[in-house]
Amino acid sequence: MQLRPIKANVYFTYQCPKCGSEISQSYDEVSQIGKFLCYGCHSLLQFEKMTKVNIIPSYGLVQPVYLPKKPENIVNKAPRPNFSVEVKREAIIGGLTRLGYSAKQAKVALAKVELAGGRFESDSELFKAVLREII
Repeated sequence: MQLRPIKANVYFTYQCPKCGSEISQSYDEVSQIGKFLCYGCHSLLQFEKMTKVNIIPSYGLVQPVYLPKKPENIVNKAPRPNFSVEVKREAIIGGLTRLGYSAKQAKVALAKVELAGGRFESDSELFKAVLREII
């Protein structure tokens, strides 16, 4: 018995018009929240609301694709500015208050995430974790 998918996770990548930073958001984040704080320039970005996304799978024989290996010394991402931990905390709290949450809610959620001790590869992942804690 071959299974077919019942659900798909779709992520959209946006680019900040001011600083060019790339922001990846899931369909739920775009359709429900609709706003995001850019970590490059700290501006509040508002996404165009989506009501529906259609994904049409195509079944058949899959031909293997062989991609050439990337040279290891090439870095695709632009270097991030080096902010102190306190500046990051204030940026997250400020971003959440601009989204309509109280400063107390933001501080409590940030403290819970920090106490959990998770490792985040980027500032946006930390912001998403704090936002999930509030919601």
